[in-house]
Amino acid sequence: NVVSLACPSFLFEPKQISEMESLIEEIGLNQKDKKSFGFILCGWNFLEGPFDKWPRSDDSYIPFAEAVEYITEKIGARVYLMSHSNGFPVPPAPFELIHGRDYYVIKQLESVLKKRGIAKDFHVVEQVLDAWQTKAIISQFDVLVSGRIHGAVAGLSQCVPTVVIDYGHEPKAHKLRGFAIESGVEQFVADPAIKGDLIEKIQICWEKKDFLRQELKQQIPLVRKKSEENFLALKRIIE
Repeated sequence: NVVSLACPSFLFEPKQISEMESLIEEIGLNQKDKKSFGFILCGWNFLEGPFDKWPRSDDSYIPFAEAVEYITEKIGARVYLMSHSNGFPVPPAPFELIHGRDYYVIKQLESVLKKRGIAKDFHVVEQVLDAWQTKAIISQFDVLVSGRIHGAVAGLSQCVPTVVIDYGHEPKAHKLRGFAIESGVEQFVADPAIKGDLIEKIQICWEKKDFLRQELKQQIPLVRKKSEENFLALKRIIE
């Protein structure tokens, strides 16, 4: 009586691009002189836990800084560093979206990149985006590198070639590989604990990006159908 289905997150719809034009221009994604990479990082991707450790040493960012430098200097693309999580003030303060923990991780990565002085074309998405806006922005990237699984889903579900950064410390999450297998991109799960693995996966993903986009256009409709089955199965159970 066990059924294997896909996560409903594959069905989440982004904000319409026609409603995002000013924000896309504000972020700089309207510039088409270079290819663009999105880059999402979180505390789970580091080799040392816990996930919410703060502060972290600059040295712990080196594998990710090297990956950004590879993208900007070897591939010649523009990198957009962005958060895929928000926060909110502690009640009873009025609810509003504010920058979450991932934003400060991205800002330290920005600081490390500036200190190293190698990468020339990277930018932080400073705006606090809601979930609909975030997914719409991700659709504009030529390639996505994501340490958040639902950031990766936002890319994959829109047929954006995506490299998934695995957890770097225990407890490992098998869900990352499961999502990748479901989408047909298991070979693009990068282990941050293996030196050079992230850059290697980025290189292959870049070289095969056009082929991967076409593969995703065939695979994602199948995944979405499996996602929809969750609701049909629940209906059958309730009835």
